[in-house]
Amino acid sequence: MAPVAELIGIAEARRRVLAAVRPLGDERVPLDAALGRVLAEEVRSRV
Repeated sequence: MAPVAELIGIAEARRRVLAAVRPLGDERVPLDAALGRVLAEEVRSRV
């Protein structure tokens, strides 16, 4: 039988995840290709 994994708290799980990942850089894409993406900065209109 496989050993049971150690249980950790939410704070420790969050710390481990954040230590293992790095943010992606931003990129410019056409508006029609932007569906499902997240903005890198606030967008404002002069209208």
